[in-house]
Formats: sequence, structure tokens, C-alpha cells
Amino acid sequence: MAKDAAKMEKIVALCKRRGFIFQSSEIYGGINGFWDYGPLGVELKRNVMNAWWSSMVHQPPLGPSGDEFDMVGLETSIIMHPQVWKVSGHHDLFADMMQTCRQCKKLYRSDHAWEELKDAKWVASFAEVACGSTDKGAGIRFNTIAAIGWAKTKGRKLAPGLALVRNPEITISWLTEDMEKDPNLEMDIPMLLQYMATEQKRLRDFSNPVQIAAEI
Repeated sequence: MAKDAAKMEKIVALCKRRGFIFQSSEIYGGINGFWDYGPLGVELKRNVMNAWWSSMVHQPPLGPSGDEFDMVGLETSIIMHPQVWKVSGHHDLFADMMQTCRQCKKLYRSDHAWEELKDAKWVASFAEVACGSTDKGAGIRFNTIAAIGWAKTKGRKLAPGLALVRNPEITISWLTEDMEKDPNLEMDIPMLLQYMATEQKRLRDFSNPVQIAAEI
């Protein structure tokens, strides 16, 4: 993460030196998160737009039938009737599910939780003990007894806020119940961790992306 941040800083500095982008209203203090295109940035943006327009509208790709899609341009005003935003899904569906970590108090997007957790020490420890492997692919072999043992020993130190650690028997029961209903249920570690993150499955929408960020 530190290396990526350093690279991004160098890229931004280069773009500013060459006149590609500048922070919006920079001479008046600037506005975070907003950028203006400089002379070269404008040219680059127009080239990208023209290339996309040519390949997608003037020469559209072939559809499943082998014929070209009929593509036409449409440019609307930003201010529109509220019903337009509602029926398009922007009003109700364009919202990121957020979770707050109980330990560090940071706010995370639910669908980014696994990316934040995949290299965590407690995840590797749990996977090795309960699954016999840290391989994140499907088809893992889950050991219930080993998982409960981990929760009562290493888990208390590595992930004290995890539902499995707080109440291992209840938390495991949801997984056991689903495996009895579907003996062919294939599990991978991210999916398994969803079960380990909640002891109140029926009180939550368990189909949502990983909820672990709220549990540790």
C-alpha cells in the first residue's frame, strides 16, 4: 500500500509538471477530490473520448447474432426530473454498504472487506487450523472442532471481536445447518469467514458482501 501511494504521488507530480492535470482552484487554496485538465490533459481526454466514440458508436461491436449493435449518441442535462434518477436505479441502488471495524473504528465498504482482511494474521491462522490450508480457493475441508478450539485459544488474542470467538457454538451452528440442507455446498475461505462473522444470521441479510469488517 505504501509503495502504491508513493507511485501515485509521483504520477500526480509528473502530470502537474507536464500540464496534464491541476488541483481544482489551486491558486485559491484548491478543493480536495477535484481536478482540472491542463493543455495536454485536455488533448489526451479528447483523444480518449474520440477513440471510444469511434469504436463504440460509429463502428459498434458485433452482437450475439453477429450483427452490429445500433448505437446512437445522447447527451442530456445534468439536472433532470427526480423520477429519471429513480427509475434508472441511481436514487435507490447507488449506495455503498459501509461497515465500521470494532477494533480500529475505521469505516470500510463491505465489498472491500475481503481485500482488507485477506493478508491479516488472524485469517491465515484460522484458515491453517480450521481448514488445514491457507489456499483461498473453493473446495476447502472445514474442521468444526478445530475451529472452536482456535476460537477459544488463538482467536481470543488475534481477533477478539469476531463472532466465532465471542460465541463459537452459536456461530458454527449456522454453517452446520446450511451444510445439512446442502451436503454439496462448496466453501472457500471468504465465504466461510462470512459465517464466522455473525452469530445472528437470521437477523441480517446474509446474502450481502462480507460483513466481517463490522465484527473485528
